[in-house]
Amino acid sequence: KSSIPDTAQKYGESPVFTAETIPDKFTKYKHKAGVWGKLCVLEGMIEYVNAEDPANPINLRHGEHVVIEPKKYHYVRPDRDARFFVEFY
Repeated sequence: KSSIPDTAQKYGESPVFTAETIPDKFTKYKHKAGVWGKLCVLEGMIEYVNAEDPANPINLRHGEHVVIEPKKYHYVRPDRDARFFVEFY
């Protein structure tokens, strides 16, 4: 499990998304070099998939998060009740 480096500073965050409002790019996405993400679940459940290891998705529930490393292809599958956002570092 990764953690955001202490030297990284938060510079923004996405709007809150749902299964209906999730942008297409979140179905297959890669952060730029040097950009870390923190996927935060507010409600429901999100399945986070590292595209390099799709057989081992991570199920995140209310209050949980996952750190997304730079340049890693990943995607999410929210359940119909999910609300979530991403912080960028």
